Amino acid sequence: LLQYCRGDEHDLGVKRGTQVDSFKLPEVTDILIANSTVPGFVSNRNTQHGSWFFQCLVEVFKENAKNVDIRDMFDMISIILNEKESIDEEKRKQTFEQTNRGFYKKLYFNPIGEVDEDYD
Repeated sequence: LLQYCRGDEHDLGVKRGTQVDSFKLPEVTDILIANSTVPGFVSNRNTQHGSWFFQCLVEVFKENAKNVDIRDMFDMISIILNEKESIDEEKRKQTFEQTNRGFYKKLYFNPIGEVDEDYD
């Protein structure tokens, strides 16, 4: 854990609510970012099945979107992605990067209707 400034600006917040019941939130909040890899590294891709990151994302979302929140699904994606390894002699690996900027809510993607089992 590192505590240090990352600029010169002060976050004065943004007012929300009504005149009677108002409150302030930080200017940068409710943002969750997923990058397929960390800075400086390539994002691996299978020529037939697509990028490793999206293969894992689709697998996890397809199986869990109905009852697992997005941050927990990101953890699942990370575990599956860390287990992948290329079959070439380099034995390449990959990790993805999550950035959480004030995103503390549970976000669920509750699909409506039946999932088409033939959709891959």
